[in-house]
Amino acid sequence: MRNYIIKSVLALACLAMVLVPVPVRAQTAEKGQNGPVAACGNVSVWTSSPQVTRGYNLGVVAMLVNCSSSKQRITVNFTSLSACGTETAIGYNRVALNPGQSIQVTFAYPIPADACPGLYTITVEASSGKGTLAVSSTTFTVL
Repeated sequence: MRNYIIKSVLALACLAMVLVPVPVRAQTAEKGQNGPVAACGNVSVWTSSPQVTRGYNLGVVAMLVNCSSSKQRITVNFTSLSACGTETAIGYNRVALNPGQSIQVTFAYPIPADACPGLYTITVEASSGKGTLAVSSTTFTVL
């Protein structure tokens, strides 16, 4: 009976230790010699073709780079400005990048069959909790 009680107490102690929540650290700025260092990111964007026919898809590629020395969580927003002047949010992605890491974010952008023909601009904005890190744009023509 004594062994049963001891084993039960030990099992309960182990279970209590497993169930204790682990503290979580929020993302913080790097510490430099003169205080925190700002977040750093670069982004560039290009399309699979300089022109696309209405009713077809266009491939969009964004290259995102974490140029800081700490891990960052970055949101990438894609917008399109049509030849008619209509701005459209076409997507976003959230990524976590280690120091110096880069990643390609790709997607197919469907061009509606009734889209205005002419020059379109795709803009990509990379941001973190500290604000906008980088912005890049490219153009393509809808036929």
